[in-house]
Amino acid sequence: MDPISSTINWNSVFLKQNPFPSTPPKNPEAAVWAGFSSLRGQLKSVFDEALSTDRTQVVLNWGEYGSGKTHAATYYQLQSNFVLESKSLLRDLEIIYIQTPREPEKADILLYRNILEAIKFKRIRLAVRNIIKELGDAETLKYLQEIVASEVLGKSIWLLGQNRTKSGQLALFEDNTPSSEWDLLLETYFYSQTTKSELKKLGLSRGVDSANDRYRLLGGILTILIGAGSIEKLSEHSRVILWIDEMENLIYFTSRYYLPFTQGLRELIDQIPNYFTLFMNITLASPEASKDIETILGKALMDRKTNEIYFKEPNEEEAYNYVIELLELYRTPEWKPKSLEPSHPFTKEALQILISSLKVRTPRDINQYCSDAITGALRDRVVGQNEQTITRQYIIDWIDKRTQQSL
Repeated sequence: MDPISSTINWNSVFLKQNPFPSTPPKNPEAAVWAGFSSLRGQLKSVFDEALSTDRTQVVLNWGEYGSGKTHAATYYQLQSNFVLESKSLLRDLEIIYIQTPREPEKADILLYRNILEAIKFKRIRLAVRNIIKELGDAETLKYLQEIVASEVLGKSIWLLGQNRTKSGQLALFEDNTPSSEWDLLLETYFYSQTTKSELKKLGLSRGVDSANDRYRLLGGILTILIGAGSIEKLSEHSRVILWIDEMENLIYFTSRYYLPFTQGLRELIDQIPNYFTLFMNITLASPEASKDIETILGKALMDRKTNEIYFKEPNEEEAYNYVIELLELYRTPEWKPKSLEPSHPFTKEALQILISSLKVRTPRDINQYCSDAITGALRDRVVGQNEQTITRQYIIDWIDKRTQQSL
């Protein structure tokens, strides 16, 4: 929580806490959605298709800094926040959120590693065991070797569904016990850190030696999370949703570093032709900069794009409704019996003036302005007692003072 906000008594204006955070919450459970009905409708359309068809989707989300892309990615990490036309026909959802690495020379390696860590090996082991139960041990090994186009790499995934017994034999797991020495050895393999002697223990002839190896492994792992059933049977598959945030970081990479990253994503898309949704968040300085997207992501990746969502600034009416809905989400129980305006602690006119004075109306800017205005009014004791309100004149004076301070 903002340390300044924590010293303010938000309850005195019938709010549980500051409804206007300056940054998206880290915890998806803390994320709420207010206003922006058109944007939510566009996202909902993508999700409706994702949960009712087998089509792989590549969705580009772009907009200015503070336009809500990270907030959307955080909010939709919870399955309960998916509002759909009908119940999903799929078995389940696997939602994976990562940020674009900032270290150029390791970008493609970190993308691979971060996705693995977001999924967690415990979950991967369970998925492998489920396929073994469905197809049988030998058929699963054959299946995995086919989908990654490598006997060695396919076997390494298959080994995640096995355990080393005291007699030295391989056997299926029967429970979710903590990682053993065998588990850790396998995890080391996936991070390209095994020695020759360790490879021998695993019964694998080589390690994960290249970017191509990493993405083939990643494609295989995501495929087993999706499921091995018949493509047309939705109930036998899960939908994997991979949401990659802050892809504007690629702007600062030379082609030597960003090409392996974007090529890896392209290979991943091609390797998973069904039940896969990739969201890519990218921040641009202005709508006019949209032509730079292809330069950043590359034509091959852009050609695979199925949807594009622009997180545009709301007009004044949309911004006003956003604030009203946000205030409503954070009201205290004491609010209900009061006959106060929905805009409280602002009068309607005061809030309209505040919004109209904004030069930029991204959610971040609206939040900052509203938070600062209410905080100032509470400190000035303009509100907080006897259901007082922030008036039109107070906001005009507050805006004027703020403008003078910025000069």
